[in-house]
Amino acid sequence: MKHALSAVVGVVVAVVLAGFPAAQCAWADDESDEVEIKIRAPLDDCIPSPPTIVVLGLMIDAGGDVVQVGEDATGPLDCTQLAPNEVVKVELASDTTVSLKAAKIELRGSDEDDEAGDGGDENVVKVQAPFEGLTTVGASTGIILLGGRLTIDVTHAVLEGEDDESDGDEQPIDLTTLMNGTFVEVTLDLMLTSDIPGAFVATTLEVKNFTNHVDVEVLGPDGEVVDDRDAAGNPVNDVRVELTETVKVHGARRGRGGRSKRVLHFHTRSNGSVVLSGLPTGHGKVRATRVVGGSTMTGEGRVVVGPNGTRHRRVVLHHAG
Repeated sequence: MKHALSAVVGVVVAVVLAGFPAAQCAWADDESDEVEIKIRAPLDDCIPSPPTIVVLGLMIDAGGDVVQVGEDATGPLDCTQLAPNEVVKVELASDTTVSLKAAKIELRGSDEDDEAGDGGDENVVKVQAPFEGLTTVGASTGIILLGGRLTIDVTHAVLEGEDDESDGDEQPIDLTTLMNGTFVEVTLDLMLTSDIPGAFVATTLEVKNFTNHVDVEVLGPDGEVVDDRDAAGNPVNDVRVELTETVKVHGARRGRGGRSKRVLHFHTRSNGSVVLSGLPTGHGKVRATRVVGGSTMTGEGRVVVGPNGTRHRRVVLHHAG
């Protein structure tokens, strides 16, 4: 049995309450729904003290006024108001902390935008989170989410890339090209079983913002395009490309106006130049690091990510120090 797991690195999400400078990204979309880390699933358990809920086997800290009890009001967790297997919608503060912390918990009917009409099934089970890597067991392929806590078998799932215009246009995708940090939404069938131990089974996987690209051209100190290969001509992925991007989202409480910035981190490896896909609209900094023969070279540059198109960024490497 083969079990290969790529590096699991979650997305660090930082929220800074502030206006978004129009000059930097005047056309940027509100990316709130696209970059939320959220779970919609039946409640496994509710623990009064300390306030904790369990969904999909995940222990989630529910302390504070995180339960939505009205359109704008929130309150503390009350387990007596929750029924076994009741479907809840949980927005997580992050996927990289030691424990998962709920930023908001919505109960059935608490939100006018409740997904009760989603596919005609109010009990649909979904997870949206940053992609963290692939795992394989035999002929089965899974994706890693939520800081390595959740494995989803996508072997037979319908794989699609969502158009940023949200007009229903979708494109086929190749999971092996996904960059760590790319937000994906998976729909689960809890009645199916997987050959991957502990994995849930997905029926669909959708890559968010799939048509938003940044073409990163990596040049060496000599000004030549980097294209590292071994003696047999095979690519050598010794270049790490990282993108730190600031996107525009809702304020702390949806529907009350105001804007926030959310900082996201993406990374991948290549043998030189690379196209980064699945990026929300916003602005940020791309950084490339190349290590060859014990020598480290780095370079960086600013970039603006637009909707449904490709932006180009040339990064020239310089020897560190």
